[in-house]
Amino acid sequence: MTFRTARFTCLSFALATAACGDAEGEPIVTTANSSGSSGGGATTSSAGGGDASSSSAGGMGAGGMTGAGGSATGGGDPAVRPRLLVAHAGGVAIWDRADELTADVMPDHDLGGFSGQGLALAADGDRLFAASSGNARSVYIYDGLDALDGASTSPNGIPPSSFNGAINEVWDLHVAGGDNLVITSSEDIGSTRMFPMASTLTTGGMSPARFTHGFQQLRDAVYVPSVDRLFATQVSGAGLIAYDDASSATGDQDLSWALEPGAFVWSAAFHQGDLYASANTELKIWRNIASISSTQAPDVVLDQAGSQLTGVLYFSFQGDTLVVTNKDNVEPKVQLFFNASTLSSGAAPDVTIPLNGLPDDAVLDQTGHLYVRYDEQVLIFSDATTTPTFQASLDIHLSGVNDILLIE
Repeated sequence: MTFRTARFTCLSFALATAACGDAEGEPIVTTANSSGSSGGGATTSSAGGGDASSSSAGGMGAGGMTGAGGSATGGGDPAVRPRLLVAHAGGVAIWDRADELTADVMPDHDLGGFSGQGLALAADGDRLFAASSGNARSVYIYDGLDALDGASTSPNGIPPSSFNGAINEVWDLHVAGGDNLVITSSEDIGSTRMFPMASTLTTGGMSPARFTHGFQQLRDAVYVPSVDRLFATQVSGAGLIAYDDASSATGDQDLSWALEPGAFVWSAAFHQGDLYASANTELKIWRNIASISSTQAPDVVLDQAGSQLTGVLYFSFQGDTLVVTNKDNVEPKVQLFFNASTLSSGAAPDVTIPLNGLPDDAVLDQTGHLYVRYDEQVLIFSDATTTPTFQASLDIHLSGVNDILLIE
């Protein structure tokens, strides 16, 4: 399973409470509002947009990760898993047995065969996709998740020509249902492309359809294969928009219709048949999204009053536990909501973890470890679903952190 995180960019229309140049730091206090175990028991989880099969947004096989942190699960070598991969200005750093880290240490490996800034990460099956700002390749493809190290090579990948030139930001990278690699990048100031046959993708100058909008500025995308529809977030006035017949599209594609026109939405995810979208102090949920083909209000809204949301850009899932990161100057925090598939409007969080600085995203693993991404570091907590306890901060090797991926 995979998680994703995407870098927050300061834009005039973005969160009024968020700012660039965060001051990172260890948590001021760690508390749990209530005890409990994470619901679901599934082996996949994802941060931010992306789409997945019944148990996760962004995951192995039928799901994916996007520019907001992620996790990949499935067998593997217990000597190295969970592996924490961090895409940052210096490339991609790898820490083995991340759940056992208790101090700020250098990574076990810097990923070989990769050049440029690490922008985003996704995993599917035993394959890694790593987005780069470089001129050689925009996406590097590696096979063998447990074998990744400094000597790794990437014989396959997607060239910058597929995006009309090198890209400098990626907000969404994941493998969606139907074996499609979905990437939302800075091309055309924010657009989405979907590359078919991700599991066997090699290299070449392919340029599939580009999903865009007259306002540009797409920031996330979710593909629902059962109805062949792509949903995207447009952050400057168009709202949550839809593209029908996405897999057969060619050339530049404008929206087919809007699910929620005019709304400010940033990231989205497909989880157990439902569509989730973040909207500053709200997180909106449309149940059974495949049955909806026209404008419709969300079925559930997590809000500021009842759910205590204060500034949501990215969120993720571990099983049926929803992990919400609040990037807010006044109340920066991570919240856990158990049993996401049955949440009602205004539901209170089950666990709240107050933080310092402005966290970007967070990933929860199957054993209750929480990994929180900042611009310049990653914090690790143990027992996050019961009694969250600060465990370690990774920062001595990192600069300009753009994404994290946890391989379980």
